[in-house]
Amino acid sequence: MPHASVDFGEIDTGHHATIGKNLRENGIDRAQAHIYGGDLFTEIPKTNEYDFILTNPPYIDPVQRNRIQKSVTDYEPSKALFGGKDGMEYISRIINEAPRYLTNYGVLYLEHEPEQT
Repeated sequence: MPHASVDFGEIDTGHHATIGKNLRENGIDRAQAHIYGGDLFTEIPKTNEYDFILTNPPYIDPVQRNRIQKSVTDYEPSKALFGGKDGMEYISRIINEAPRYLTNYGVLYLEHEPEQT
């Protein structure tokens, strides 16, 4: 999709350099991509519209900590894994906020646990 533009929203600014590196390594022109910080949509301009929003928020219920492999908890920060009560804190916010950023036929893809459907 050579004419597509892609925006990234990443709360941890320490990961912005990695996103930039991945863009370079995949030959994506930085003019086609923008990296935003902030909590979910807070730094993304209200005028931006998207055909697709793809998100992998923290969605694990902290009570279900025993379901996670040790290799995950050893290397992933808690804020990247645990999504508040029932794992739904970020999911609920995304579902509520995403429509104002989607085009008329835009689609939201959201990673979650099966029981959160």
